[in-house]
Amino acid sequence: MAKTTDIKISVDELVDLDTDGTLAANSDGKIPSQKAVKTYVDANAGTSNLIVDDLSASCDGSNTGFTLSQTRKAMLGVVWNTAFHVTDFSVSGTLLTTHFLDGAGNPIAPLGGDKLYALYFA
Repeated sequence: MAKTTDIKISVDELVDLDTDGTLAANSDGKIPSQKAVKTYVDANAGTSNLIVDDLSASCDGSNTGFTLSQTRKAMLGVVWNTAFHVTDFSVSGTLLTTHFLDGAGNPIAPLGGDKLYALYFA
């Protein structure tokens, strides 16, 4: 019978733990510590500028390009108040281009009276 030896390994030896509160490494291979995350959140709370643009006035039944009020840093999504949904969108500068489909999968543009909103961080 083989002899068993107790092996003790700490979590730090198994994981590349990042303790930098700025999260500057921006790495997929590091795991931030609880303290690093708290430091980052505390330092950045309230600094993100969430924008909700009401693009409803541009809905005319043919328009699929809408102008955002600001250049976005991170796009969260597009909300349309009807049964239709956004299947794809792209942003170049302040131009938001949407691709809507109706329930049958046919392309359609938001109509007058529809509500259309873009949510993003500036």
